[in-house]
Amino acid sequence: MTSEDILESKLKQIDSKNLTGKSHLISEAQVLGQNQDTKNQSIDIWYRLAQSSAPGDETYVQSINAISQLYLQLGKFDSSLSVIEDSLEYTHNDKCLRQTQCLVLDKLGRLEEAEKISAKYDLSHVDQVIGESITQKEEHDREKALIALKNTSNRFLGIFGLNTDMLNINQGEDGNYRFNINK
Repeated sequence: MTSEDILESKLKQIDSKNLTGKSHLISEAQVLGQNQDTKNQSIDIWYRLAQSSAPGDETYVQSINAISQLYLQLGKFDSSLSVIEDSLEYTHNDKCLRQTQCLVLDKLGRLEEAEKISAKYDLSHVDQVIGESITQKEEHDREKALIALKNTSNRFLGIFGLNTDMLNINQGEDGNYRFNINK
């Protein structure tokens, strides 16, 4: 019997709603999810578990969260978010799932949305991750703005045969800026 046959047999157990088989399959899916090469097999098992469960019950929520986390680990952020959003009708109050949703939104750069969800569901442990991402984004935006300002300044100063490398900009104790030109 090949590993594919074994997997198919286990998936049939889920379809027949064999409850003792479910706990075994959950363990199997968790083990498969730890190995990069078998994460997709784990996702298949979790999908079958979710489909064989009543929407909103513990196994369903656990399955949806596991699927979204596995997609997140595989770098499939859109798939992860899609799984979460498709299940929100049944899982809207689950904090673990909302935490995963915030992490996925963070990876997708949708920081404001992640921040709102984190605040709404009191996910203080996720706030630090989102805060760091916001800080990094702000730094990146500042760097881009400074580069754009320097390029614009160079074009303007070029009219007079100058460039920004010739400027010395200092901030005084009063908070005002002073400019000096070195030729």
